[in-house]
Amino acid sequence: MKTPLLAALLTLIALRTLPNPIHPQPAVDRASYLERTLALNAGQATQAAAILRGQAASESELRGDLDAAKRALQLAIEARDTSAIDDAAARIGLLQARKIASAAKAEADFYALLTPDQRSLYGALGASANGELSSGQGSAKKPTPRAVRRRNMTHVI
Repeated sequence: MKTPLLAALLTLIALRTLPNPIHPQPAVDRASYLERTLALNAGQATQAAAILRGQAASESELRGDLDAAKRALQLAIEARDTSAIDDAAARIGLLQARKIASAAKAEADFYALLTPDQRSLYGALGASANGELSSGQGSAKKPTPRAVRRRNMTHVI
């Protein structure tokens, strides 16, 4: 009885400690992953690391601002202050747009570093256009089934 349980536990620990090839974290891990996978030269690797560090810093700042805007929205909801709700919602939309633009600009900067062969390989990895260059908190997440149902319902109404 102890052997299967121990084997399962060790397997779980091993799986949790292996790097995720799709979403390695943080920016330094992502840079070294891209360097190895795409065979970046030293100059490319240095530039890629700088791009990723800048993106991570920008995303971190935006995440803090976004959290504050969401708290402001919640307070406005609780106060039933429709003007404050509009302001907070507009702020959240602006911050989300800045986050997407920041990730896209970092993606474009990184893509410009690559040779045609590296671009092909990068595209084959499925990283391009999905916010994968960012620290994994990209906005291009797959919608949940509930979100898909909700979106489809709005078209009916």
